[in-house]
Amino acid sequence: MSSRNEITIMPLPNNKYMESNKQLINGIDETGILNYSPNGEYEITASSYASNDTQPYNICNQDTRDYWECDFKSNPNFIGGKYDQYTQNAYNAGVQFSPYQGGGSSKNTWTTTIGKNNNIRGEWLQVRIPYNVYLTSYSIETPQYSRNNTFPMKFVLVASNDGNNWVQLDQQNLNVNQLPSGRYIKQTFPVVTVDRYSYFRLIFSQMGPDINTVKISQFGLFGKTILEPKINRKETFITLSRSIEVTDKLITDSNLPYSGINLYDKQYAQYNCLSDEPEFKNVNGNQVYTDNIKSNNSLHQNKIKLLNEYLLQSNIIAYTILTAAVIYTYYYQ
Repeated sequence: MSSRNEITIMPLPNNKYMESNKQLINGIDETGILNYSPNGEYEITASSYASNDTQPYNICNQDTRDYWECDFKSNPNFIGGKYDQYTQNAYNAGVQFSPYQGGGSSKNTWTTTIGKNNNIRGEWLQVRIPYNVYLTSYSIETPQYSRNNTFPMKFVLVASNDGNNWVQLDQQNLNVNQLPSGRYIKQTFPVVTVDRYSYFRLIFSQMGPDINTVKISQFGLFGKTILEPKINRKETFITLSRSIEVTDKLITDSNLPYSGINLYDKQYAQYNCLSDEPEFKNVNGNQVYTDNIKSNNSLHQNKIKLLNEYLLQSNIIAYTILTAAVIYTYYYQ
């Protein structure tokens, strides 16, 4: 846990391990954080897996020697029943990169729909947790390699609250020089979310050179159940000369919890031009980040005008009262 209430979602805290793909977990310290209920049912699933030794739940545990691996052509450990046996490797290993091509039939070529009509093809790995969280970052670790780097090159992180309707949180398109190397093949990616989620899915669209399956040792998830607002509530009186400065310079007050509604917006909605929170818009089914102030410049300017008029009126009233008090004191005291 961090001092700012960031929690480790995966791998499981308090040295808890999963021994199956769906498991009831108890004994995780809730630490008194608001909306944090880590004890409950966890479920780890994947588009496919190669054997009983490479099942999805391996990515939740501290032992990175174990891993999840997707299915592949002529797999001697193929487990039937859920999809057809692969007649080709999931990734077409080429000289420069290995794009996803599916297992050879419609029943083992995987597609995830984002929004209404944005379909992303690729083997996927999914985590369902028993509580909702704002994701702040995630990490991917893959097995060590001797010849070919095992880290994925192109992948997408999506989230959901029902396992059916997905929202895109992040997308990475790495080149060979950006792939992590060394003793631990691991990299962490920051994320900005505006809603809390309980499902997280990684979709792998492209692997590195000469790699025909995807292997993941650990899928790390980190986040918060509450967020801090961007308003300093300690400054109760704002002079006219400070009004513009405050609109462009916000001070974080970490003592005020935030769970989805800006406390300042709620109380002063008609004068709200102070929000610099990240905003997302839907473009062809994708959640795309936009700059709230820049993308709404006209509305922003109108709100500044309203706020300045409000502050001007407040200062005039305050000045009138102060003047009257001075006159009264001078003549009648």
